[in-house]
Amino acid sequence: MERAGGGTSRWPAWPAHCYTRCERRRPAGSHTTQGAIALALQTASNRPADTLAAFRRRARDRFLLVAFAHTGARLNEIVGASMGSIYTEGNGRWWLDVNAKGNKPRRLPVPPDMLEAFRDYRQTFELLPQSSRTDRKPVVLSSRSRELARITDEAASEAIKAVFADAARAADAQGTATRRRRCARPRRTGCTTAC
Repeated sequence: MERAGGGTSRWPAWPAHCYTRCERRRPAGSHTTQGAIALALQTASNRPADTLAAFRRRARDRFLLVAFAHTGARLNEIVGASMGSIYTEGNGRWWLDVNAKGNKPRRLPVPPDMLEAFRDYRQTFELLPQSSRTDRKPVVLSSRSRELARITDEAASEAIKAVFADAARAADAQGTATRRRRCARPRRTGCTTAC
């Protein structure tokens, strides 16, 4: 059913500049390209860190982006996890346990680059590189708090959006042709590019 303004009963009407030609009249893509993720990771790694809080924020945002992109977990699942949720069973494979929708447990594999980002992130907060299974500290920490405190889902979302906004500015400055697949209304359930 067609709605006024170009939307349908299933899909909202979005401004035309939010879509590429092939995406008109359907929602923008919900997945970010590997190139965009690589640029975002590079941008997050190259952020200036002139204060302790900025140094911690850089490591946290890089870990959060790697975890978000590689596990397929929802942002609130990552934020709700504890440090002990990232563990190995001794066979060289690492896992992340999260609570999914409906409070259902979900076990996700942890790739080596995510494990490296996790260890670097922990060290910036003056923690040992690995955690124990019983460690109940939040996995996503506030960079400004003196105590180890969990950040909110909204703060994590804003951190991810800021990384992608910085990456888009870096791409524009380099003259890199990037394709923006989404404008406004970023999902909290998957990795997307926000303009």
